Formats: sequence, structure tokens, C-alpha cells
Amino acid sequence: MTDVKKSRILVVDDDPAIVFLVSNLLEDKGYEVLTAATGTIALECAITDNPDLILLDILLPDMEGMEVCAKLRKNPVTSKIPIIFLTAYNTEDRLEEAIDMGGDDFLGKPINIIELTVRIQAMLQTRNIADEYERHNDYIKKVQTLRAQSAKP
Repeated sequence: MTDVKKSRILVVDDDPAIVFLVSNLLEDKGYEVLTAATGTIALECAITDNPDLILLDILLPDMEGMEVCAKLRKNPVTSKIPIIFLTAYNTEDRLEEAIDMGGDDFLGKPINIIELTVRIQAMLQTRNIADEYERHNDYIKKVQTLRAQSAKP
């Protein structure tokens, strides 16, 4: 039997109760969970551990989640990792700002567990489809290059 790779999710929140709740939920669903309590640690973890998805609080002790998101989007290593913002400040302005900064989705606290798990599944499926599309595009480009090279006299 083939061992299926577990999706790795980075949970970034400075509230230990939220981290505990979300981590346990995700582990029960079969995900590998990484955690960070600050933006700085989240950035380091995203680069070194390459998570498949990030759950990111907006208010962190060292920098706003918006800044973390912007830095992740600027780095080629982390630019394609889906980001779902989690925040108690779930106003329309914050939602717009989160999406403008490069976030992929936004959930208010208190967290609705069913909604969170459904959005995570959808985001991971979307990422898998995008990755597969990119692999196919790369393959087509390689074939086209080989054909062009072999057609040269």
C-alpha cells in the first residue's frame, strides 16, 4: 500500500487556546500540523518546512498577519502557499485588506469548525489542481523545446 503524503498546515496564532483547538482538530483529520506564535517564526517555518497551507491570525505580537502575508507572497519559495486568515476582527474592511494583501480566504473567530475544515479541504484541492496544471505546462514546454532542438539541421 502506498503511503499518502499528509498535507502540512502551519497554524499561526499567539493565543495558545486557539492553537491547541485548531491543531487537535487538524491532527484528528489526518493533517500534519506546524505552529508559530509570531510572524517572525511563521516566516521562518514557511521557508524551512514548506507547509501546504497557512492559517494566519491578523493580530500577532511582533507584526500584523497582513505583513506576514505580504512577505510570504514576495518570496518565491512561499509565494504559492494558500493562506487563510483567522481573526476576531472580521469586518468587511479587514476582509478586503486580507485579500488585497494576498490572502486566499478569511474566517472570523470564533471559528466554526465545519466551515474551517471545508475551506481547508477546498483550498488544498485547489492548490493540488494548480500544481498539477503547472507540472503539465512544464512538461509541454520541455517537449516543445526538445522538438524545436531536434528539428534544427
